[in-house]
Amino acid sequence: MPSQPTLRLRRPRPDGAAGTSTRVPWPGRCRRVLGECFALPRRCRVPAAREGPVGRGAERRRTREAGVATVWAVALIGVLWTVALGLVTVAGARVVRHRAQAAADLTALAVAARAIPLGEEACRRGEAVAAANGAGLERCAVVGPTADVIVAAEVRLPLLGLHTVNARARAGPADHRAAP
Repeated sequence: MPSQPTLRLRRPRPDGAAGTSTRVPWPGRCRRVLGECFALPRRCRVPAAREGPVGRGAERRRTREAGVATVWAVALIGVLWTVALGLVTVAGARVVRHRAQAAADLTALAVAARAIPLGEEACRRGEAVAAANGAGLERCAVVGPTADVIVAAEVRLPLLGLHTVNARARAGPADHRAAP
């Protein structure tokens, strides 16, 4: 029959010198860690003269700093969440800015492609291109074969609400000089 596992207990002496060690059956029936008793059910009683908390870790002294690590951990988590929210807000604004610029570029190209045969009528076609790219056409000017457009896209940012992002683009032949 295999031997029953045991637990080696070290009991320090009150004067701080090395204490004695005892082997007791493991797992013990008594869960309290108080001075002399640990694993024997009948002998595991708190002496009457001793008062204070009972249970695991009761022999440790309480200090004023008990629980400070929890407060620091919660503060650190709060700072990390704030930084993450800021990064998400900035990233969202940059994505909308790039989408608005892409919509402006495509709208200017579409208007410039139809500028010679249609003239100012090409701007109406540019509205459809801007809407297909998630933006609205704010201004459109056609001077000869050159198109100059401004589009606006809306973005809803966390904690900042709804904002409008504008983008400008110009398209036309490279050798044509249009008014700025």
